[in-house]
Amino acid sequence: MRKGITPIIATIVLLFITMGLLAMAYAFLSGFLSPRMEKSFEIPAGSSVCSAGTITAYVYNNGQGAIDNADFNIAQVSDNDGVLRDATPETVTIQPGSSDIIIQDFDLCGTGGVVGACTGTHTIKLGAGANVLSATVNCG
Repeated sequence: MRKGITPIIATIVLLFITMGLLAMAYAFLSGFLSPRMEKSFEIPAGSSVCSAGTITAYVYNNGQGAIDNADFNIAQVSDNDGVLRDATPETVTIQPGSSDIIIQDFDLCGTGGVVGACTGTHTIKLGAGANVLSATVNCG
């Protein structure tokens, strides 16, 4: 007579160990990824406009939590030379599934008297946490 566990019992034990490891991996990854998705946004196509030398940019909150101006650690607009200048985000709270203005009336003409700064293609760069997006707007 041989001593030990039967192959059926061994298979069941291995299945329980595997399910336990999968549950631990899921718990770890869901806690790891959830904060990154909490503050997610996008710049909808065509939502950034230029009018009379000022730029206005909208963002859409596609995350799970509200986004406010303090969440944006990067808010910049380029001048005609491609140099990014800091912009102050509007004081706003954007709820999940909605959009609002994040940069309003950014004055391109107030660049220290730079001739032609009000025209051309400009880049808007916005960042909240690890999410950094860019959009372009044409000022004619």
